[in-house]
Amino acid sequence: MSKNGYTDSYVAFIDILGFKEFIVKNKFENASNLFSTVIKSKDFALSCFNSPEHNNIVFRQDPYDMTINVISDSIVISIPKTSPISLDCLLLVSCDFAFQILKEYNLSCRGAIAEGSYFSDGNISYGPALVDAYTMESNLAVYPRIVFTPNTLESYLEKHPEAVNSRVLDREKIIFLDTRDDLFCVDYLKRAMCSISEDVHKDPSFVNNANYIFNTIQKNIEERIYKETNPHIREKYLYLASYYNLTVSSAKELLPYPIPFECNLIFEKNEIASVQHINRSNYQNYGNNVFNSNNAIHNSQNIAIGKNAKITNEVDNFEKEVLDAFKNLSFSDKAKVIKFIDKLKNKCHV
Repeated sequence: MSKNGYTDSYVAFIDILGFKEFIVKNKFENASNLFSTVIKSKDFALSCFNSPEHNNIVFRQDPYDMTINVISDSIVISIPKTSPISLDCLLLVSCDFAFQILKEYNLSCRGAIAEGSYFSDGNISYGPALVDAYTMESNLAVYPRIVFTPNTLESYLEKHPEAVNSRVLDREKIIFLDTRDDLFCVDYLKRAMCSISEDVHKDPSFVNNANYIFNTIQKNIEERIYKETNPHIREKYLYLASYYNLTVSSAKELLPYPIPFECNLIFEKNEIASVQHINRSNYQNYGNNVFNSNNAIHNSQNIAIGKNAKITNEVDNFEKEVLDAFKNLSFSDKAKVIKFIDKLKNKCHV
C-alpha cells in the first residue's frame, strides 16, 4: 500500500447489459442470485489457482485481497498487483462471471480492465484505476465485451510473459484481439467452450448438459436478433453472434480433438469476421529470426500497392512467410503481427 492509502491494483469495471429489463421482469430472488454469481466466480477462480493438484503457491492473504463492489447494474472487481498471476486471476473471475450470466440469465456484459492506484474499504471504493476502467467501458468497449485499457495487458505480459500454470489458465484461450478497433479483450466464450470440451472429453456423460448449454445460448442470441427492434441493442446482439461464431471456429482449431458436443453456428453462417482470435495454431510454425519479418513487411506493402490479379494469393503467401518468422515472439508481439496482417488484408480487400 502506498503512503496515500492507495494500492497498486488491477481493476475491472463490468456493466450488466439489459439489467433494467431483467429487474422489472424478475423477482428479488433472481436478482440476488445474479449478483451472487460474481462471488461464486471469485471462489471458483481462487480455488483453481490454489488447487493442490496444480501445485500452486500463489496468494498467501485471506481472502486474497480481491474486492468486489456492486453498484446497481455495475460490478467492480479489484486485485492487488502482489503476485505474478494477479491479472490472470482477475481474468478468470471476469471470464467465469461473463459466461455464467450469459448461460443462466441470458444477459451479456460490457466492461474494461485497468491498472493503477485503487482504494476499497467496505462500501467505499475509488481511485485512478477505477476511473480509467469506467471511462474505457463507457467510451470504447461499446459492444458486449470486456476490454483492456491501453498498455495494461502489454505491460503485464512483458513482466510475466508466461502463465504461472497453463493448466489452470491458458492465455491463448482467455484473450483475443478485436481487430475492428485493435483492442485486447477477455475471451470468456472460448475459455468456457474449451473448458467444457475438456470436461466432456474426460467424462462423456456430461455431453447432454454441454449440448443444452450451447444450444440454449445459440437460440437465445438468434431470438434476440430476430425480435429486437431497437437498432442500438440489436447491434450488440449481432456482435455477440459474430463473437460466438468466431469462438466456435477458433475452438475447433485450438483443441487437439473435435468439439465433443453440439455447437452450431448462429444462423449457420459467420457473417462478421472482424474478431481475430489469437490461436496457438497461428504460431506453431513461426521461424526464429524476427528481423527477417522487416523484409517481408516491405514486400507486402509493394504487393498491396500493386494491381496484380493474383493479389489474394500473394497476400496469403505473405501471411505464411510472416508467421513462419515469428516462432519465439512473446504473446503480445504475436498479437501485433496478427493485427498487422489483418490491417493489410483490409487494405487489399482480401
